[in-house]
Amino acid sequence: MLKLLQAWNFLRTFAIMGALGLHHALSIPVSMCSDSVFHVVVMSSVVTGIMPAVDYVVPVKKNHEMRSFSYFFIILIFLSQGCTFRGEVNDNSSLTIHVDCDSISWITLKDYPFIQLSNSEPLGQIKHVEFLDNYILIHSGGKLEAFDIHSGRKICQYSRQGRSTQEYVSLWGFNVFNNTVILHDLSGEKMMYYSKDGTWIKNFGIKERPRFQAFAPLNNGLIIGKRRYEGTETTELSLWDKDYNYIGDLESNQKINSGIMLTYPFGRDNNGDILYTRYFKNEIYTVSSNEMRIKYSIDFGPRTLKQLEDVTDEYEALQLFNLSNHKASFLSNVYEDEKSVAFFFIMSPEGAAFSIYNKIKNKTSVFRFRSEEEITHVTSFNGNCFVLTQGINGETQLYIIHLNDLL
Repeated sequence: MLKLLQAWNFLRTFAIMGALGLHHALSIPVSMCSDSVFHVVVMSSVVTGIMPAVDYVVPVKKNHEMRSFSYFFIILIFLSQGCTFRGEVNDNSSLTIHVDCDSISWITLKDYPFIQLSNSEPLGQIKHVEFLDNYILIHSGGKLEAFDIHSGRKICQYSRQGRSTQEYVSLWGFNVFNNTVILHDLSGEKMMYYSKDGTWIKNFGIKERPRFQAFAPLNNGLIIGKRRYEGTETTELSLWDKDYNYIGDLESNQKINSGIMLTYPFGRDNNGDILYTRYFKNEIYTVSSNEMRIKYSIDFGPRTLKQLEDVTDEYEALQLFNLSNHKASFLSNVYEDEKSVAFFFIMSPEGAAFSIYNKIKNKTSVFRFRSEEEITHVTSFNGNCFVLTQGINGETQLYIIHLNDLL
């Protein structure tokens, strides 16, 4: 057991807070091999290229360290199957989407146009993607790059790793707001502002506690952050002002009990309002400066893993879901416009699916992709589904599929 703990502690430090729950390296990238099998892959700092200071390793409860950590390295293999949805309005004005897993549509990527990105080396694990006008911004391999979505030409790289004012110690995450790109350097204790084309503008220090592990600017410029776990249970979402001074916690019963960050939890609707998903909770929230409320509830029927409703510890929820059979959960990559709501979810053990809820027809279609290349990321923006793939020589393709064609 001592050797087990020593190995775990080494990996937790070296691999940027470990796998599936010690976030600094590890979101869940969805990849697909030529035989169309989805995988949830554990990546390490060898791929991300980020080496964090030990001081910023997310604390883990001792009882978690005493557990077998084998499930942190589980590779979940998902074979997607289809679902049909219908929606109805709850008494609290949220919409419930009922899931009946019985049908699927296939998307063959070679039938759609693609653009080859001019990246000089393989992108590696993609942690987060955002869009700014005609740019696609990709956080991968410890760096943030912008590409033109029409030509694939690389526009710029935002900063680089280093110790100067205009460099980051470790690129934890990023977001965009008002034509500005905001980088989160947790180890360097600063937020870095860049113009769309990569010119440094200013920094804000973030030494004041509490800290966040993911953030999203509200329309009024205030900052919503998902809190870091720092050893004790705390409110999950908090509010910071425009200068990153801590204002307070959002009033809710949502609590954070671990440092897990599997995917970037924030999205936006067509009004620019913030959407938020919680791991293993089948709800999509809308968030303002004073509240978070359920906007959509996803009802998987018999696929609902009801035990998750009573679990408050994310490690226990992860293990419970990994061991489940014929269950569904784990919403991610949420997007909404006036016609549709698009998101990913995972069924255990069958697979992962890209789902689009049609607001007008009150139903959802579910899709799976066929590709000769490895699929590294799927997301939606401005009425389009964007699929990033990587070839055997490291070349990166960007496929663009109109959501209207899928509704």
